Amino acid sequence: KKQKFEGSDFSYEDMGASDAFIKDYDSRVLGEENKNGFACYKVKLVRKPESTLSYPKLMMWVIKDNFVPVSAYLTLQPQLPIYFPLLWHI
Repeated sequence: KKQKFEGSDFSYEDMGASDAFIKDYDSRVLGEENKNGFACYKVKLVRKPESTLSYPKLMMWVIKDNFVPVSAYLTLQPQLPIYFPLLWHI
């Protein structure tokens, strides 16, 4: 999970290439918003205490119809969130 993705600075964990969101995070839907032109759920994810994943908190926008993530903020330190636009061709 911590290996680099396709030679980039992002890891497979950063890209969400696992079931980590289900087993390693507690999630809560905060509301609905339009993001990148899609009707989305705004979801807050908080890492479970037993998890070894890098990011303690994530804010993610997922398309309501198919739950594909379109945007995320990844937080290593509360004062420095990393914006991670997910530019999928849907």
